[in-house]
Order: sequence, then C-alpha cells, then structure tokens
Amino acid sequence: MTTDKNKGKGGRPGFKGNWIYIGLLGLLVAFMILPKGSPVTKVDTKRLEEMLKAGDIEKLVLINNSEVEIFLKEESLENNKYKDAAKPGGFFGSQAAQYRMDAPGEVFQEQLTRIQENVDKDYRVRLDFEKRADYSNVLSWLVFFGLLALFWMFV
Repeated sequence: MTTDKNKGKGGRPGFKGNWIYIGLLGLLVAFMILPKGSPVTKVDTKRLEEMLKAGDIEKLVLINNSEVEIFLKEESLENNKYKDAAKPGGFFGSQAAQYRMDAPGEVFQEQLTRIQENVDKDYRVRLDFEKRADYSNVLSWLVFFGLLALFWMFV
C-alpha cells in the first residue's frame, strides 16, 4: 500500500513552496557572482594627463579617499583611443564611460594640481568627492547563513 501524502488535488504531485525560497536564494547568489557591467580599465598618471590635455574628461570623482573614477565626455567616446573605456550599461552599470585609478586621496590631489598647471584652463576639471558603502561583504555573510538555515530545514 502506498501513501498519498505527497499528492495534491486530482492525484498529481503537490507543489512545494520551499522551491520559491530556493529560487530566490539562487537569484541572490547569481547577482553577487555575475559581473555588474563592463570591467573598468585602470589608467596611470601619464594617461590621465593626456586625457586632461585633450579635454576629454567630463568629471573626476574621488571615492572613499582611495579610488578615482574618470568619466569621459560623450563626444570623446567616438575617439578610437578610448575603445577600452567601460561602456555604460549593465544591471548595476554606470551612466557614463569611465576609467579607474587607484590612488590615495592626498597624493592624487597633489598630482592633479601639478597636472592641471600644464592644461588649458578650458579643459581643467574639478575633483568631486564621494563616500560609498560596500555591502557585498555583509550580503555574502547573509547568503551563507541563509544557505545554512536552508540546509538545516531540509536535512
């Protein structure tokens, strides 16, 4: 004699609601692992100086006093020398093509001041500052404990 506790109405197997949680957790893990837009190209001080002298930079943003984002002007994107710039788009992508530069804040500000002394006044760019929080570490721990709880429920 067989048991029918796994069968729903009409004798078909019933739907387990736990698969919804597993699917949502899978999506969360996928968003954490998959790339979030185009990879951003890193530049050095010499290339930054060339970009400034050409007037191709729209804005510079110093993030958390350790990293600089370099945003290009729309008309500069047509130039072949910026084929390697990260393009706008992606699920979490930026709004403009950009480059990135790792530099401590004070050092970069000094370098930028020195570079802009040799740049035409019309092409000089102001440096903006931003503080950004990175929640990816916290999110990864939440996923870990979520998977642990899920495993605990089913085993």
